[in-house]
Amino acid sequence: MRAAIILCIACAGPVVLAQKPPQHGAPNVPPRVLASLQHGLTQKQVEDLLKARGNHQFTAVTSNGTARCVSFYRNDVFGHYHLVFLKIV
Repeated sequence: MRAAIILCIACAGPVVLAQKPPQHGAPNVPPRVLASLQHGLTQKQVEDLLKARGNHQFTAVTSNGTARCVSFYRNDVFGHYHLVFLKIV
């Protein structure tokens, strides 16, 4: 059975100096839209709801499935949202 779910949401803040600024034209995501997301959404569904494409951070493959982490730029402070999607096989 395959399922994609949002595993965790983390707001990166203290590492501001290590972060790259948003690329020109990159859409920023308001926190209220992120708060409206529900479990069970695929990455495509999340990107459609946020009206922004996620930036791939890493993919980890285990015997149980795949974990994919993508980030989105915030629009309230300089930082990113990190979402982890699981595909369980």
